[in-house]
Amino acid sequence: MTQATDERTARKEYIRRRQKTVFGIAGAILAVAMVISLLFFFHVGGLGAVKSTAVQPNYGQQAPCAVKDTDGKAKYVENRNITLRVLNGTKF
Repeated sequence: MTQATDERTARKEYIRRRQKTVFGIAGAILAVAMVISLLFFFHVGGLGAVKSTAVQPNYGQQAPCAVKDTDGKAKYVENRNITLRVLNGTKF
């Protein structure tokens, strides 16, 4: 009877030791992956930095005034003739 108990205890200790090893290795790999991803996220040393062209923003720019007609009033373009580019995926 004691032999079965001893084998069971030895098996539990082996499983516990193996779990500690596996979880330790998995935790170390995850920690290294997190450190590397944080380096890319915060662009440390230029990692992950994407070079983009310097484009002027299209807001805050003054639009030209409407041209005056022969009677002196400004003639505006009809709303249906204006095309609009929307950046959220919808199209008018």
